[in-house]
Amino acid sequence: MGHGGQEFRLGLQTLLRLRREHPVLARGRQWNLASDESSLVFLRDSEEEKILVAFNNSTTARSLTVPVKDTPAEKTPGLTVLLGEARGVTGNGEIKLTMPPQSLSIFLLD
Repeated sequence: MGHGGQEFRLGLQTLLRLRREHPVLARGRQWNLASDESSLVFLRDSEEEKILVAFNNSTTARSLTVPVKDTPAEKTPGLTVLLGEARGVTGNGEIKLTMPPQSLSIFLLD
């Protein structure tokens, strides 16, 4: 298997591990928070935890302001990165994300 295949396998193993460690990713209620031609942001929530997933398929970095008023993420004080290199800040009923190009990031909502 070439370097690209090994990298894919390691990435897949990481995603499967996160799914095992955070069952909300498989069974939680899904809230689609934002999408456009190159990005998708959604929340999965359960009684135990809340997870935010952010995709950026653009070839450039993206900054998004995602409204979360009237969602389970509305009063989230902070975000912990579980996967990826995106950064996020919460406040005033929104989450501000800065995402690298062609990236997937997963956050645990504190």
